[in-house]
Amino acid sequence: IYIDWKCCMNKLIGILKTLIAGYIITIALLIIISICMYKMSLSNNIISICITAAYGISTFAGGLILGHIRKCNRLIWGILYGIIYFCILCVISVAINQGSGFDIASAAKCIGICCACGGAGGFFSSLISHVRKIINTSRHLLSITDKACYYIKYARLALK
Repeated sequence: IYIDWKCCMNKLIGILKTLIAGYIITIALLIIISICMYKMSLSNNIISICITAAYGISTFAGGLILGHIRKCNRLIWGILYGIIYFCILCVISVAINQGSGFDIASAAKCIGICCACGGAGGFFSSLISHVRKIINTSRHLLSITDKACYYIKYARLALK
């Protein structure tokens, strides 16, 4: 069995870069949430919803980035990103809490959100690439139309 190590390393580096970007987004959102907590004294339910939304936004962005990097199977890559993101999140949570207070229901909800948002990001990355192609095609058609109008205008002036 032949394994292309260079291809495997490129995929791994792409996933790692995307994970770093996703966690930077998570940290930024959690800082914003903590500032809001400090200024507005939010309830625990609102804080929990905001933290879950931050995880969802981060995994959506990560799935979007990873789907853009990997040109095929974008939905699968987005879901895989969500799973890896959740696993790292669990390791960090267990390390900080020293194993206490691990709630299975919250973990199930979190992995569902991470996988769904990562998959949605991967799905929308393919739509964005198609929209870019359409925009580039329409720009090209507009430039052709502008040139045609210019030549028609020039031909009218030449005929006068």
